[in-house]
Amino acid sequence: MYTDASLSGWGAYCSGESTCDWWSQKFKGDHINLLELQAIFFGLECFAKGLRNTNILIRTDNTTALSYINRMGSVQFPKLNSLSRQIWQWCEARNLWVFASYVSSKENQNHKCDRYVAWLRDPGAEVVDAFTVDWAPHYFDAFLSFALTLRAVQKITTIKQPVSLQYHWQEQPWYPLFMELVVGVPLIYNSSLNLLFSLYSTDRHPLAESLTLVAAKLSGRRSH
Repeated sequence: MYTDASLSGWGAYCSGESTCDWWSQKFKGDHINLLELQAIFFGLECFAKGLRNTNILIRTDNTTALSYINRMGSVQFPKLNSLSRQIWQWCEARNLWVFASYVSSKENQNHKCDRYVAWLRDPGAEVVDAFTVDWAPHYFDAFLSFALTLRAVQKITTIKQPVSLQYHWQEQPWYPLFMELVVGVPLIYNSSLNLLFSLYSTDRHPLAESLTLVAAKLSGRRSH
């Protein structure tokens, strides 16, 4: 989801849909950083109100709003801290995990190699939305949101050998198929506070103490 704000209004864009509005009198006189953070909240309320159990990437050009989202608040500015906590409480009620990245930088977390596919619009990405392209010609690494795992595993059944890093949840519906596609011995990463962390925040993943990851080579052609 992309968001932006000015002193006169705000806007948000997500999955081909957009929304915008002027600021009401309530927000007149607020600092631009607070308005940018409020734009994120309005965007979530517009596009994510009906979502549950998923991850949301927020693209913003305001580094302060980015920091307050990723750090889940800060004591430096009380108004920003209060609003960021409201956002996270709203997300927590829906089991949503949000992460913000800087929209204009090619040095964001998606850009870890020369060739990569982005979740949303990214000027450095070869493709936006990996599910719209043929995976068969490529050997690649994938680290997916758990909400997309079943879809990805089903797509892998038709191709050779990507490398996939996934949540190790045996009770999930995709887990039996995932294990059927494993080539060789998977690597198990036991829960640790250092297992998952953000490049932009010292805060740990909320499931860090209980989450286990597995890295495995998958293939839809078991002879490979």
